[in-house]
Order: sequence, then structure tokens, then C-alpha cells
Amino acid sequence: MEEIWKRYGRLIRGFCADAIVPVPIHRSRRAKRGYNQAELLARELSRLCGVPARSRGLMRVRATKAQKELTAAERQRNLEHSFAADRLPEGTKRVILVDDIYTTGSTAEACTRALRRAGVQRVLVVTVCIGKNE
Repeated sequence: MEEIWKRYGRLIRGFCADAIVPVPIHRSRRAKRGYNQAELLARELSRLCGVPARSRGLMRVRATKAQKELTAAERQRNLEHSFAADRLPEGTKRVILVDDIYTTGSTAEACTRALRRAGVQRVLVVTVCIGKNE
């Protein structure tokens, strides 16, 4: 996250976010893994920029197949109605959405739709790496 901050800190600061929200994982996956890597990244970004991390700003409302096993079209269908805004403070209009990897954008799009339904006006997506869907 330090490298992302060095390279994009000015952009992130200029976005004037109200909250940093990690992409959530389903509770069953969290129980198995023990942590959510996007949440760890969001906390670190929060520390660097001073914007509060809202680990429960979004929730995954249904378990889905692992995205890495799916085609781009399957990824979009897999995530339909999978996320809902949860505990965002009233008046939250700008959110930085944090995930570990960006491949087709399906997860970012699904999360952004849920945030927009909750009244968020702008979403900036920050990821650690970009993958290639083959």
C-alpha cells in the first residue's frame, strides 16, 4: 500500500472521500480464511490518508463462486445482487472502494451499484494489482 500511496496519494487525497470501504467477502469464506485481504488493505490506506475505513460499509449478501474460476460474462452474473450497502454514515457521498485484485471489473461494478443505491455519488476504486482473465 505504501507504493500505491507514493504514486497515487495526490489523486486519493484530491478525491476528498468520506469513507474507505473494502470489498467484503461472505461470512463463510471469512470463517474459512480468517481474514479479508481487502479489509487489511483498506485499513492501511485509511492510516496513510486519514479517511475512515468502514469495514461494514458493504456486505456480501450471498455466497458466490470464486471469480477466478469464471469467464468475464459468468463473473457478472455471479455477482448480481451479491452486495448491499450496510453501515455507511448518513451523508456519505464519496467512497474509495478497495480490493486486492482487479480483473474484469465485475466486482468493482457490483459494489459500486450497491453503493450508488445507498446514495453514494462517486466511487474511486483502488486495487493492489490488475489480473488478466484468460
